[in-house]
Amino acid sequence: MSSPARSTAGGAGSTAAGGAGSTAAGGAGNAATGHRTVADAMIRRPKVFGPEVTVAELAGFFADDHVHLALIVDAGSGRLLSTVTRDDLPQQAGTSAGAGTGADADADADAGAGAGGGAGAGAGLDAGAGSAAAVDAGAGSAAANHDRRPAAPFGSLTGRSVHPDVPLAAAAQRLSTAGRRRLAVVDGDGLLVGLLCLKRSGRGFCSDADVLARSLDPDSGCSGS
Repeated sequence: MSSPARSTAGGAGSTAAGGAGSTAAGGAGNAATGHRTVADAMIRRPKVFGPEVTVAELAGFFADDHVHLALIVDAGSGRLLSTVTRDDLPQQAGTSAGAGTGADADADADAGAGAGGGAGAGAGLDAGAGSAAAVDAGAGSAAANHDRRPAAPFGSLTGRSVHPDVPLAAAAQRLSTAGRRRLAVVDGDGLLVGLLCLKRSGRGFCSDADVLARSLDPDSGCSGS
């Protein structure tokens, strides 16, 4: 069972601590996935946002072209509420919520993934630094950058999650087929346990060490989002 998510002010731009405890430490490895599972390769402390995160805040978040997926998590239960991509965000202030869901019409065949995810096994939310400072960083249109509507309804869960026990080769094939590089990793209880991040080169997956390195050197690669 996961421990209750703990939350402090805000909820935007925090990290999900812990991760699936049943496997060896995650890592990028190389192109050969062998008998590894998603849990072997996932990032265990992905950046997460609370349900109150706005379109404007995520527009700022996506100003960094290294990030691809925003994970919106309920701080109390640790359940994944929505995932938002850059293309999901409305480009005009009048765009209605849910406009981004059509991009993920592929069926989610993840065994045990259920309808959602959240902050995972042994995980908690360390809600912290808000992303409001990045609001006007320039992603999307000017309208999106000042849009205070909740971002979650513009996102989707369909086709964007995978169970940690799924073979890594199968998950890699899913990403390749869909033309994506990120999958939220959720357990059988619908809790977020990590994020699978295919490297830009397509050869291996980002690790927590890679994300830490990028926090010290923004040009180094993996972002954890």
